[in-house]
Order: sequence, then structure tokens, then C-alpha cells
Amino acid sequence: MGKNCTCDDLHSGDLCQFENLKADISFGGNFSAVVPTNKSSPAYVNLVKSFQDALAESMGVDPTKVTILGLKEGSIIVEAEIQTSDAAAQLKDLKQKVAAGSIVAGDLKVNKDVSITSNQGNLFCSGTPCLNKADCLKEDEGSCKCTQRNNTDEYVGKFCQKVNPCLDNPCVNSATCKLEKLEKQCQCTSAYTGEFCQIPVQLKDDILRKINSVSEKVDVIRWEVFIMIFIVAVALVAIIILFVLMKRKPNSYSPLAY
Repeated sequence: MGKNCTCDDLHSGDLCQFENLKADISFGGNFSAVVPTNKSSPAYVNLVKSFQDALAESMGVDPTKVTILGLKEGSIIVEAEIQTSDAAAQLKDLKQKVAAGSIVAGDLKVNKDVSITSNQGNLFCSGTPCLNKADCLKEDEGSCKCTQRNNTDEYVGKFCQKVNPCLDNPCVNSATCKLEKLEKQCQCTSAYTGEFCQIPVQLKDDILRKINSVSEKVDVIRWEVFIMIFIVAVALVAIIILFVLMKRKPNSYSPLAY
């Protein structure tokens, strides 16, 4: 026998493997003039089908994965449910399509300036994603509220997965510890510098001046040594030439005439 899973309202599928993303999407139009009052009428059914097909086409999903739960006033608010394996990614894509104004159902175009409301916060928290005793907040698209110590988050990251490197403030000399991509970054006062703001700026400048001074002296000494070596080399060559000339024997000589 196959498995028989009983899903909650947020999930569906034989194994409850899909997320049911519910989203309210605004379309332009006069509700009372466009939406038939009789929900069983062919006109109402066709209108719902046009919204279903338009949403499915914009997201690149099968129309059977999109269900129109209802239509509400406020222009025309389409209550849609989308069966997806990744609700967060699907909602992000849907928001982009709405912002671009690229969803059109018949003569009705999506209101790109009206934000989508959804149940993504509930879906986010349904998987208990928050770590290290963090609270899961269902507002908006869901988030994790990390535990605190001395009014500072003990953990950081989307799921509170990393110990806050600024928790015990490694920065010194009244520097402020800030997070940059979950890594510590010490913001020094004007008087200090260094990774932890441990080096007085004046000391650093003095050291740099001394290094530059020593470098200049080394350059002078280097040229003096080069000149001395050149002179000694020339002198050695001259001595060798003189020595060779003094040792050479003449091939012939003439006696002195008296």
C-alpha cells in the first residue's frame, strides 16, 4: 500500500512535499462592472480561468498548479493559490512580474504599483528554520529573531546560524563593531587605525616617516657602494694590465753603442 499523508493547509501533494503559496494580486478594472455576481455563470468561470491562465503563463508553471480561490473588490483582487516546491522563489518571481506589469488577463492588466500580500511568512515558519533558540516571525515573508545578550544579537544570519563576531566587541579604543556580510568590521575613531583600531594614527605616521627615511638612506648607500665597487673594479683591471706589461719579455734588443 502507498503512503497516505494528511497535509495541513500550507502543504499538498501525496507526501505533502509542495508548499501552497497564497497571494492576493491586484488587477485594474471596475469590480462591479467586470465581475459577475453569479459565481456559477459561464462569464464568471471564464473570468476566473483567464486569471488562472495569465498567472500560470507569467510564472511558467502548469495551469493546474494555480487555483483561483476568489475575487475581491479593491480594483479586482485575485486570491490565488500556487502549488510550488519553493514558495520563496516563486513569490520573488511573481513580485518581479507584477512590478514589471507583465501579467495581463484578457483586457485586465495587473496593478504594478500595488504590493502582493501572501502567506509566505506562515510557510517560512512552518519548516522551523530558525536556529539557536531564535523566534520565527510570520510577518511579511517571515524572519528569525535571534536571542539577545546585553541588547545585542547573540547570533546573526537569516536563520541566526552564526555567532555574532561583534558580541564581545573585539574593537578597542572606543571603536564601534559593525557587521559586513556577517563579518566584523571595526569603525575606528580618527585617532586610531588597524584591524581592531589598536594602532594610534600618530604612531603609524611616525613609523611610516622613519621607514621612508631609512629607505632614502638605503638608496643613497646603495649608490655609494655601487660607485666604490666600480672604482675598485677599474683599479684592479688597471693593476692587472700593468702587471702583464711589466712581465712581458722583449723579442729582441740592440746593444748600446759606445
